[in-house]
Amino acid sequence: KRLRFRRGPRWHGGGH
Repeated sequence: KRLRFRRGPRWHGGGH
């Protein structure tokens, strides 16, 4: 998966 959801999915930062 890629870092395009920086404030949604937790596998992408979980609200970076």
